[in-house]
Amino acid sequence: MVAPVTGPFTTYPTASFTDIVKQGYRQAKPYNQPLAYILYKYFGISYLSSQVSWNGTVTQTSSLNKQTWGFTSDPDYTRVSSAVHNKAYEKLRAKLSDSSGWAENIAQAGKTRQLVVQYASTLKDVVLDLKRGRFDRAAAALNLTREPKNVSRRRGVAANFLEFEYGVKPLISDLQDSMTILTGDPGVRWLRASAHERILRRSFIRTGNPNSWDTTFEVISIDLQETIRVGVQVVNPNIFLANQLGLIDLALPWKLMPFSFIVDWFVNVEQVISSFTDWFGVLMIHPHTTKFHSGARNRVYNAVLTEGTKITTTHNTVNQHSVEMVRSLGISGPTLIVRPFKGFSMERGAQALALVSTVLGGKTHSPFAR
Repeated sequence: MVAPVTGPFTTYPTASFTDIVKQGYRQAKPYNQPLAYILYKYFGISYLSSQVSWNGTVTQTSSLNKQTWGFTSDPDYTRVSSAVHNKAYEKLRAKLSDSSGWAENIAQAGKTRQLVVQYASTLKDVVLDLKRGRFDRAAAALNLTREPKNVSRRRGVAANFLEFEYGVKPLISDLQDSMTILTGDPGVRWLRASAHERILRRSFIRTGNPNSWDTTFEVISIDLQETIRVGVQVVNPNIFLANQLGLIDLALPWKLMPFSFIVDWFVNVEQVISSFTDWFGVLMIHPHTTKFHSGARNRVYNAVLTEGTKITTTHNTVNQHSVEMVRSLGISGPTLIVRPFKGFSMERGAQALALVSTVLGGKTHSPFAR
């Protein structure tokens, strides 16, 4: 059952020194599906004070102003935001490919199958015992403390079986429940993956000379977090298994290209190409992505300007905080990005060494070899 959804509804709450935008939807009971949601909140306050001294006369002024800031203008925001999404998507894909979750369903089915055999064998033994007049053994098989009073060797098997009805019913019920589990749908697996990155930048700038100078100190901190949730259900086991075995891999031609792995060090080409087949054989249920980004910017500016006997001092402090929370329906594939170079890891070094060895016909020896 899908509840009706209405909207979007957009509001602009008012607050001093703050810009707020909210947009959401409403659904009727039973509230069984995620809804898109947007929250933008930007707070900024600037305190400016100046003092002018002229022939011993001092004049002071100050003001408090609204000055909001959106961190999406940061030069690293787009790249880092895409990197966070790619990391969360890769974690989600790894959970989908993890065979342990699906193996659990198979293991449970195996246990249930054993129970079905056990219950059916018990039922067969009870019938045979009733046929042979071994009522005490039939009662023990059904976990009865005593046999019914109206059973007799002179009565038929069916009549004696009815006397054991209150002991047979639970056995039949357990057998029915086990068959329902064994032949039913294994159900939906709910997957969740998240990733987080931080942009942190500090800067200090000083210009001028000993008589007239200005300094600017600024700290920018932006936290980017993304969470992806989805329910998955295998609807085509053959295609799903083939995909997990790598038999359906659009990135295979790319992987077979010489030196393609070197490109993947810097650009996630393989991840993007492979993503086109990630969901083959499965049904996605209520996929949605939630991005929560928050940032702070603190800036302090001081200046001293000397002009003869006139001295002007200026102090400006800016505190800004921004929050963006966006929940969107669906899951987008990874974004093609260029990764910043952070030096060679041991893995990359080993790959490069193996590559050189191959190019030189295997004549290059490892420096670690004895």
